[in-house]
Amino acid sequence: MNDSSKGLDLKKVIEKKYPNNSGFYSWHSDVQIGANTLKAFENVKKKIEHNDSANAQLAKAIEIISMCNPPYVQKGVKKTGLVIGRVQSGKTTSFTLVSALAADNGYKLIIHLLGTANNLLESNYGDVVRVLGIEDGTPTNWNIREVRANGKGGIDLDPQSLTNLVSGNPASMQSKNANKVIYLPLLKNKHSILPLTDLLRQAKIIKDIPILIIDDEVDSHGMNIKRQGSKNIYNKAIEGSQSATNKHLHDLRDACGTVTYLGYTATAQGPILQHPNNFMSANFHTLLEPGKGYVGNKELFGKPKRIKAMNAYRK
Repeated sequence: MNDSSKGLDLKKVIEKKYPNNSGFYSWHSDVQIGANTLKAFENVKKKIEHNDSANAQLAKAIEIISMCNPPYVQKGVKKTGLVIGRVQSGKTTSFTLVSALAADNGYKLIIHLLGTANNLLESNYGDVVRVLGIEDGTPTNWNIREVRANGKGGIDLDPQSLTNLVSGNPASMQSKNANKVIYLPLLKNKHSILPLTDLLRQAKIIKDIPILIIDDEVDSHGMNIKRQGSKNIYNKAIEGSQSATNKHLHDLRDACGTVTYLGYTATAQGPILQHPNNFMSANFHTLLEPGKGYVGNKELFGKPKRIKAMNAYRK
């Protein structure tokens, strides 16, 4: 059985048992499960003890990618999504599966903002490559290009090299480039964001391909926290009134033609309360349920007294 048939059978099983419960209808229902997702899912099953939890992760990833831009969407469409999950409940696994699905569904460039400190970047990056199977010695169509500050190595890509890789041009000296997916992990700070933004602006082909940006811990550093003036705050909501990192992330997203910006967090108050004119205000959102055996604040300490009182009042 080939990968296409395996993917179709797996999708039927998953969607029958785990229906979409996000409250948002899928914006496209023809999500494909291909070689990248099959490989990632096998690695997830090795990582997660309970099969039901692994299956639920894949079902949620299918739900999320179905709400992102489909590969055939009109050029220039930009969307923002928000995925809310508890602390240590599988958010990294989720966005890695979403990235694998994106690669199987026409996305040629996937950007991961993996934290604001090097140790967090390295930890998340290690988890991602293990699930994707990029460095396990088996064949892969992922092409990793790490993004660093210009003073620390920069990006080993120029606009023409990026164009060659994305288009499958043999001038890039890579075999079978038509199937290559470029993976760009980076820190969420201006020293990494700015050179990547400049690269994307200079590579004209970027306007013609769907791009996925994953912002891990989206509430950290990326929110617009600039204080508004007392007059005309609604008209000033974007222009001239963005805090620095929020502006850099906005410019990164803007440099992409067709893009889905997908934020993950356990503390969603910041993104939810962003001004509707800010790009961080989500077009769709969903809740990531923890798997079997999860132990978090609720399991350790019970419900807060205020929630208990509210529940008693409702009764």
